[in-house]
Amino acid sequence: MSLTASGMIDRASAEISKCIMRIKRKDNKKPPEVPPKPNSEVLRNGVAVLPHRHATIAATTSNPLNNTLTPLTPRKFTKKPPPKSKQILTSSDQLWKDDTFLKYFFLNYFQGNEKLILPSICRKWKEVSYNCPEFWKDLIPVLKCKELRRTVRVDGGLGAGIRRRFYGGVVKRGFTSLKLDSATDEDSEDVLIHFSQGTQLIQTLKLYSSSITDKGLYNLIDHLTSLKELELSSCNELSEDGIVQALPKKLEKLVIYDCIHVADIVVSFVAKSLNLVEFSLQAYHVTDTALMSFNQKSSSNLTTLKLDSCWELTNQTVLHIVSGLPTLRRLSLSGCSKMTDEGIEILAENLTHLRTLDLSWGPRITDASLECIACDLMCLEELILDRCTLITDLGVGYVATMSTLRKLSLRWCSIRDASVHHIVGMRKLQYLSLAGAFVRSFCLSTGN
Repeated sequence: MSLTASGMIDRASAEISKCIMRIKRKDNKKPPEVPPKPNSEVLRNGVAVLPHRHATIAATTSNPLNNTLTPLTPRKFTKKPPPKSKQILTSSDQLWKDDTFLKYFFLNYFQGNEKLILPSICRKWKEVSYNCPEFWKDLIPVLKCKELRRTVRVDGGLGAGIRRRFYGGVVKRGFTSLKLDSATDEDSEDVLIHFSQGTQLIQTLKLYSSSITDKGLYNLIDHLTSLKELELSSCNELSEDGIVQALPKKLEKLVIYDCIHVADIVVSFVAKSLNLVEFSLQAYHVTDTALMSFNQKSSSNLTTLKLDSCWELTNQTVLHIVSGLPTLRRLSLSGCSKMTDEGIEILAENLTHLRTLDLSWGPRITDASLECIACDLMCLEELILDRCTLITDLGVGYVATMSTLRKLSLRWCSIRDASVHHIVGMRKLQYLSLAGAFVRSFCLSTGN
């Protein structure tokens, strides 16, 4: 049945009326009342306090005598400070004056003597560099005493002022090391007078080409009570007894190079009385007897031993080293010209934990030594064989089988192109020196 126009209008009116009635019913419904919380709090002067009518029951209902009302303790709200907004640098001028940026810039983009220029740029850069001790850690302040004395003779009495400024700069930069070049007993006494802060500050002392005597050395070391590392190079006025008396018991590193009076007495004292971590010696008159004093008890911390150009040492020294220092990690026998393959074989069989071995300037070292090294020293990472003229391509072939080797030096050895073919297969090698070897240049570039 078809609807007429009037019927359609009546039907539409009825539907609209029903919708209006549904909307009115929804509006007339009231939301349910939410009962107040029994522990609702009232905020007064920033402190949440319960109303007087609310309390807590402190006892159970099983014992009505103990039912008492106990008001809650007010709880104080602390407002958190707003987070600090980071300063936004809007120009290059602000960037070059920002402490954080300058510190990162100085530490990552400057090395060695380049760092000495930065404090002279402006006051801000000087302040930042002086307040950053790690910025100066790889530098050593050097006082050239001979040049200073020459300057004083020419310009007059300026020596004390120059020295005070030098020591003041050491303190400001936070240096823990000091090097005195061409020093005398007067220079040693000057350190005591003008550098009182060095007592607790200086941990490393280096004396180069100095004519300081036993008394001057003793007074200087006695003043530097925090000393841990001592280096003596070309100090020919020092006697063995003077060095022994001056050495502090808590020394960790000792380096003695080219001091003509040093021999067995110093080495024996070091082995018996000092528990060093590193001992480096270059002395022409030291014999095998001095190395007998090393033992596992008194030298338990010694991990690095360097015996450079000790011409009198023989294979007997190797026996003393392997028996007294079995945990040695770094060993140098550079210039020990009496060492032979038999001694190197004993060394390789016993010092299996070695990480670094230097046998340079060994005129009696042959391929047989390299075969023992390749078979036994499975942890070796650095091998120095400079000027070992009896080494051939066969020996290099043995070395090429060492999977842990990272540094190899074969300068001025009698090797040829065949050695390069062996070395190419050493995947972990990071440093290689073949200076003076009879190797064609295109072999190095192409590996053919």
